Amino acid sequence: MLPGASGLEVLDRMRQAKPTLPVIVLTAQGDVEHRVTGLDAGAADYIVKPFSLSELAARSGLSSGSPRRRRRRRSRRATSRST
Repeated sequence: MLPGASGLEVLDRMRQAKPTLPVIVLTAQGDVEHRVTGLDAGAADYIVKPFSLSELAARSGLSSGSPRRRRRRRSRRATSRST
Protein backbone atom coordinates (compact mmCIF):
# COMPACT_ATOMS: atom_id res chain seq x y z
CA MET A 1 0.00 0.00 0.00
CA LEU A 2 1.07 3.52 -0.72
CA PRO A 3 0.69 6.14 1.99
CA GLY A 4 -1.97 8.71 1.17
CA ALA A 5 -3.12 7.40 -2.21
CA SER A 6 -3.90 4.15 -3.98
CA GLY A 7 -1.75 2.91 -6.82
CA LEU A 8 -4.60 3.59 -9.24
CA GLU A 9 -4.79 7.20 -8.04
CA VAL A 10 -1.05 7.58 -8.60
CA LEU A 11 -1.41 6.01 -12.05
CA ASP A 12 -4.23 8.43 -12.87
CA ARG A 13 -2.10 11.42 -11.83
CA MET A 14 0.81 10.14 -13.92
CA ARG A 15 -1.49 9.69 -16.94
CA GLN A 16 -2.71 13.28 -16.53
CA ALA A 17 0.80 14.71 -16.18
CA LYS A 18 2.52 12.62 -18.86
CA PRO A 19 0.00 10.73 -21.00
CA THR A 20 2.62 9.00 -23.16
CA LEU A 21 4.85 7.84 -20.29
CA PRO A 22 4.72 4.02 -20.12
CA VAL A 23 3.94 2.92 -16.55
CA ILE A 24 4.53 -0.58 -15.21
CA VAL A 25 2.48 -1.32 -12.10
CA LEU A 26 4.30 -3.41 -9.48
CA THR A 27 1.79 -4.74 -6.97
CA ALA A 28 0.78 -7.46 -4.58
CA GLN A 29 -2.77 -7.34 -5.99
CA GLY A 30 -2.60 -10.22 -8.45
CA ASP A 31 -6.16 -11.28 -9.07
CA VAL A 32 -7.55 -10.85 -12.57
CA GLU A 33 -9.93 -8.03 -11.59
CA HIS A 34 -7.07 -5.88 -10.24
CA ARG A 35 -4.84 -6.58 -13.24
CA VAL A 36 -7.60 -5.68 -15.72
CA THR A 37 -8.46 -2.53 -13.74
CA GLY A 38 -4.81 -1.42 -13.77
CA LEU A 39 -4.40 -2.07 -17.49
CA ASP A 40 -7.71 -0.34 -18.26
CA ALA A 41 -6.52 2.64 -16.19
CA GLY A 42 -3.56 3.05 -18.53
CA ALA A 43 -0.75 0.86 -17.19
CA ALA A 44 1.57 -0.39 -19.92
CA ASP A 45 2.08 -3.58 -17.95
CA TYR A 46 1.17 -5.09 -14.59
CA ILE A 47 3.62 -7.22 -12.61
CA VAL A 48 2.61 -9.05 -9.45
CA LYS A 49 5.00 -9.32 -6.50
CA PRO A 50 7.15 -11.22 -5.92
CA PHE A 51 8.80 -10.87 -9.31
CA SER A 52 12.29 -11.40 -10.64
CA LEU A 53 14.47 -8.55 -11.84
CA SER A 54 14.94 -10.38 -15.14
CA GLU A 55 11.15 -10.37 -15.63
CA LEU A 56 11.01 -6.63 -14.90
CA ALA A 57 13.91 -6.00 -17.29
CA ALA A 58 12.26 -8.06 -20.03
CA ARG A 59 8.89 -6.37 -19.62
CA SER A 60 10.42 -2.90 -19.57
CA GLY A 61 12.56 -3.56 -22.62
CA LEU A 62 15.82 -3.37 -20.68
CA SER A 63 16.92 -6.94 -21.30
CA SER A 64 19.57 -7.21 -23.98
CA GLY A 65 17.51 -9.68 -26.00
CA SER A 66 14.27 -7.71 -26.06
CA PRO A 67 13.03 -6.46 -29.45
CA ARG A 68 12.68 -2.94 -28.01
CA ARG A 69 16.31 -2.97 -26.84
CA ARG A 70 17.55 -4.30 -30.21
CA ARG A 71 15.65 -1.51 -32.04
CA ARG A 72 17.24 1.11 -29.77
CA ARG A 73 20.74 -0.27 -30.44
CA ARG A 74 20.14 -0.28 -34.22
CA SER A 75 18.79 3.27 -34.04
CA ARG A 76 21.81 4.47 -32.05
CA ARG A 77 24.21 2.82 -34.49
CA ALA A 78 22.44 4.43 -37.47
CA THR A 79 22.51 7.83 -35.74
CA SER A 80 26.21 7.57 -34.87
CA ARG A 81 27.07 6.62 -38.46
CA SER A 82 25.19 9.59 -39.91
CA THR A 83 26.91 12.14 -37.66
